[in-house]
Amino acid sequence: FFSGLFSSVVLPSGRMMQTHPSTRISHMRLISASDEASTRLLTPHTIEIDGDTFAIPDYLAKNPHPWISKGQVALGLIVALVGGYAVLSHAGAGGEPAALFSQPVSAARPSLAQAQMAPRGILRTPGAEIMSPSHPAPRGGLVAVPPYVHHTQPERLVARPASLAEVTGFFSWLWGYLQTPVLIWCAFSALRIAWNVAQVVQQIMQQRKMQKELQLAMQGGGGAGASASAGNSITRPVKERPPLAPGQLPVSPDIHYGTLKNGMRYVILPNATPTGKFEAHLEVLSGSAHELEHQQGMAHLLEHVAWMGSPKRQAMSGTGSKANAYTDFHHTVFYASCPCVLDDGRQRKSMLPLAFNALVDVMSTTVTSGRLEKERAVVLSEASMVNTMEYRVEIQILSALHRENRISRRFPIGLIPMIKSWTMAEVQQYHDTHYQPKNAILYVVGDVNPAEVEKVINQKFGGLKASLDQEKLLKDAGEYPDVSMRNMSPHFPPVVHNWSTKEELSLNHLPAEQVHAKDSYVLEANGIVTEDTNTVLPEPTIFQHELMQSFSFHLFAKRPIEPVVDVTSLKRELMRKIAIASLQIRFNVVQRNDPLFISVEFNQTNWPREGCAVCSLDLNADVSRWQDAIRGAVLEIRRLGEHGISASELARYKTAILSESVMLAAQADQLESEHVVQWLMEATACGHTFMHPEESLEYTRTAIESITLEEVNGICKELSEHLSHPVPEAGIRPSAIIACGPAIDRNGQPFKLTAEAVSGLIQDAIAEEVVPMHDIEVPESLFTAEDLAAGGAEPQFVEFEPKAPAGVPPQPPTLGVYDGVSGVMQRRLGNGIAVNLKTMNTEPQRGNIRLSVPGGRALEAADLPGVMTLGARTMQECGGFGRFSRESVELFCIDHLLMVEILSHQDMFTVDFVFPTTPGGATGEVTGLEAAMQVLRVIVNHLEWEEDGFERARQALHQSYQSILKNLDLRCQEEVISTLTDGNYQFCHPTHAQIDAITLTDVKEAVGKMFGNTPDIEISISADASIEELEALSLKYLGTIPPRSTEPMPALPPVPHVDELVQGPNNNKAIEVLLNDTDERAMGYLGGYAPNHWGIDRNGKSLGDALNELAEKDALNSLSDADVTRRAHPLFGRAVQAIFREVATRRLFSIVREERQLTYDATFMFQGFERINGGMYMVSVTTSPEQAQQAVQACKEALNSLTVPFGITSESIQAAKRTLLNNYEADITTNKYWVEVLARTQLDANPAKTLNAVHEYRDVVQSVTVSDVQLLAEYMDFKNGTTMALTGISGPNVEEPTEEAPVVGAGI
Repeated sequence: FFSGLFSSVVLPSGRMMQTHPSTRISHMRLISASDEASTRLLTPHTIEIDGDTFAIPDYLAKNPHPWISKGQVALGLIVALVGGYAVLSHAGAGGEPAALFSQPVSAARPSLAQAQMAPRGILRTPGAEIMSPSHPAPRGGLVAVPPYVHHTQPERLVARPASLAEVTGFFSWLWGYLQTPVLIWCAFSALRIAWNVAQVVQQIMQQRKMQKELQLAMQGGGGAGASASAGNSITRPVKERPPLAPGQLPVSPDIHYGTLKNGMRYVILPNATPTGKFEAHLEVLSGSAHELEHQQGMAHLLEHVAWMGSPKRQAMSGTGSKANAYTDFHHTVFYASCPCVLDDGRQRKSMLPLAFNALVDVMSTTVTSGRLEKERAVVLSEASMVNTMEYRVEIQILSALHRENRISRRFPIGLIPMIKSWTMAEVQQYHDTHYQPKNAILYVVGDVNPAEVEKVINQKFGGLKASLDQEKLLKDAGEYPDVSMRNMSPHFPPVVHNWSTKEELSLNHLPAEQVHAKDSYVLEANGIVTEDTNTVLPEPTIFQHELMQSFSFHLFAKRPIEPVVDVTSLKRELMRKIAIASLQIRFNVVQRNDPLFISVEFNQTNWPREGCAVCSLDLNADVSRWQDAIRGAVLEIRRLGEHGISASELARYKTAILSESVMLAAQADQLESEHVVQWLMEATACGHTFMHPEESLEYTRTAIESITLEEVNGICKELSEHLSHPVPEAGIRPSAIIACGPAIDRNGQPFKLTAEAVSGLIQDAIAEEVVPMHDIEVPESLFTAEDLAAGGAEPQFVEFEPKAPAGVPPQPPTLGVYDGVSGVMQRRLGNGIAVNLKTMNTEPQRGNIRLSVPGGRALEAADLPGVMTLGARTMQECGGFGRFSRESVELFCIDHLLMVEILSHQDMFTVDFVFPTTPGGATGEVTGLEAAMQVLRVIVNHLEWEEDGFERARQALHQSYQSILKNLDLRCQEEVISTLTDGNYQFCHPTHAQIDAITLTDVKEAVGKMFGNTPDIEISISADASIEELEALSLKYLGTIPPRSTEPMPALPPVPHVDELVQGPNNNKAIEVLLNDTDERAMGYLGGYAPNHWGIDRNGKSLGDALNELAEKDALNSLSDADVTRRAHPLFGRAVQAIFREVATRRLFSIVREERQLTYDATFMFQGFERINGGMYMVSVTTSPEQAQQAVQACKEALNSLTVPFGITSESIQAAKRTLLNNYEADITTNKYWVEVLARTQLDANPAKTLNAVHEYRDVVQSVTVSDVQLLAEYMDFKNGTTMALTGISGPNVEEPTEEAPVVGAGI
């Protein structure tokens, strides 16, 4: 406000110099007056503005009088508020000041204000602290530059402190300008203060009243169930923690538990991350397992009716809140993630009552015909959407695992015939039976005051009452077992289990009647009369389907959930983690020598949703290796059970678990509420003690230090006993075995899979002798000082020309760039590698690194499509170098909790690292940060390509393509992209034949060429470490890499296109993708062309320029200089497209789902690129085959509605901005965001991406107008036949396309 209104400078004559608001300084440089290399900073110095140099007296840079220095600083800060930062005066021939200048400039430049140390200093923005000790900051004096100034006479100017008369005159003029608004503001402030005082007094009185009520309750017995005074007053335990029993774990002191008089419980946990937000989750302890035989799917349907149909939930729309719900076997959860305060520019109001209103509406829902029919249609659409092959496999798994209980017959989606038949009265009765206060828990986690939250809970939920006797109704139905896990905890479903463990172990955690309980109703319904439990193995379940892509195997053992409430149970839980981690690493590291598995996982997880803990083995393998995969997995589990782990393995995983606890404790204040509330709900359901992370660390350290090798190996035997030591008569055997595979293999031959064959393989593996695992040497460090020096490269930072925005003159060479706004340091190593460094303390003891190289799939040759994708996968599978094997390097990464992901994007190649910054390994000599830098050096300079790694990568890529062939969603997406790019090989997934044609030599040459020029490599590091430490590690591990130079990276062609789609109109029939399936499903897609991420179209024109041209032709839009300026910002295209995406998705939801009831979900997305000009957009909608065409047409109409005059409202723009900025505020606190956003800020491969573009995103989003988005809708040209349409249908007797050349119904 002030910068725009009072862009002025006080002239020596005493009058104000007004400047044009759109004029901005393009850059600022502080330049040494001497050519000598000085160790002091700019004394004396000059200031250069837009290429003209102005002298600044020495006394402003260094003033020996402290009181003068302080006065100048204070004066500068005051004047800075109104836009005049210093007095600039014109210097005549004799050096005497002469007043006079300024003409407005119409053509504004992007802002980039930066201060540079010269001749060998570091480029820094204003306000940045000088971090280098060799360049101390000047003492005293404040020299700054006005935000808008331009002069027509380039003669020399000098800066001096403003005189008292000048300052007095300035503020006199200012008071005359502001007198009236200031008086109005004062009057308004007085009224507001009076109102706030009244509110404070009222709150104090209310708090005193609550304290008296609580004291009365405590005097009457206290505790969670004690009554306070009359009404629905809140009761909760005394906050002071009682003395702990020996070994008992302490509950977090921050948690507030309470119970209303009506029986509803609540849990409040203050958590200030993210600031100004809270999570409110209402858990109704009723899920699909509580449904009766004629109600299958009613819990899920009611979720939709109560939440999606609630007008009070809809009232939260546009507030920046996220609201949703989900149904599982054991519960239904409704949640709202909201800002604490809604500021719409007119008033500020608390969001807590608004969120609670919506949740109360859930508990008091009245089922109406309109709400029921609308949501019934949506649920039927969702049933089609979720019916993927993965979902069907999950159904097979759960049906076999829980064949003895009602979970096998109560999947949340329900039965379609029943969903279609229910009346309002039936759904209402289900609601009134289960949605009762005593059956609900409210969790509130966030930046809240517990006392205020309790007050609002009492006001909103205290009046709820039960209308039916739930227990009597359910008992009279006669379908629940007399004894079930629900008797143990209301969080568990009403189920019984056949346990896979010794009876005495089960009795440690279960009542005797639970150990052998049966559900006769389910056994009869499932046709289970008797079952032979004296065999070593249950009969395997076999599931085959023509759309399955690979073989999968699942073996389970069910055990009771063990609540972690004391040191003993904590110790057992930690030992289970050690045993499981050891086996998982053996799978991932050792067995990959012979690639048996595509993926394999062994785990034991507490599942409140199923009322048990499940020990699981889940593996995927190529159909040609399925027998070897089963044998190998069973042998490794038996090896763990019979021989345990080694002392070195125990030491490794004890250190790793302790490191994780240390990090969690360090991040206690930065854990996000959406994650904390999930942990809290799980702990509550399992009966665990929810501890504060710092106390958890203390008890974990105590437990870890007491663990012995003998104790851990006892747990290893216990975990594995269903395979290593089966005793069927004692119940020790697997609970279920499921094997799944395709009906036809990749060669077109029938895939034979039988229960007898699977059982025989497992029994043979159980009988086979196993030997102990040999230890693998794990290095403490991958490099010695001699290794680093052997390359001969001199580690040093060198000068480079900083990247400047378009329209800004090139910057002179500098040693580095420090951005004071973002806190980012940019450096260039002697070998040409660019590094971006950022210190982040919002994720304590954590860090991320991203290596990025221009290239990716865009560099693939026509005869080797997919070579870059296969190259990235091969690099991920390799890892050995020099004297270290791949296994040693992988264990080194595991010891330091280091995760690495390598990907080939369309126009970039990236390597991402996530790591702790704390010491790791057995001795702690190397931190996680240094370990990441060492592995990064291996990848850049020492990676050894391995034939077996290449074969594993090839197998994974075949699996990926097979997924496209047999998955309707993926197939449709591939067809849309293929159509829009005219089948370009660089944008389409390589086929089986193309994958088989690639050799390891091809991969090495393609990737090696991309990494062959070190100046093309850019590395971004964001971590909880100082800039100095990051610089030192960069020099040590990256600066010693010898320089490599090849031909420059070529420019990339734009996105390929089809003339018919570009030119329009396209009146041909829509494309149709057909897929044979046993069940019916349908998808609809729209697609077309769009700019890339930066708003550049395929012709190289910016989105800002395109919108300006449309505005000039549009009678409803005017084009001002301010519009041109806004749209010229490098981030404008990205911001306006992001806002349009939110607006378009909301419109699709409103029309296609809410109004037409044709889908469960419809989304709009942009498919843009960083370096390739042009991009695509895509709309996806899930529907039924009979409604597919209607759904696609409805999507077209929804998009067309955005293009009409006034088709986009201010409210929708503001809602989109709130969503984007809420996400942005959360993102900027993460290392992941910074390494991703800093990538390519130095490389010329993306000219628009500079540091100032990065940190001005918030301002650019806020600057986007309704007119901008409306013009973008017009630019997208949805109505003129430039949009392609596609429907995908799967079902019985659908004509199957060929594998290598999928057939579609019609062209464009």
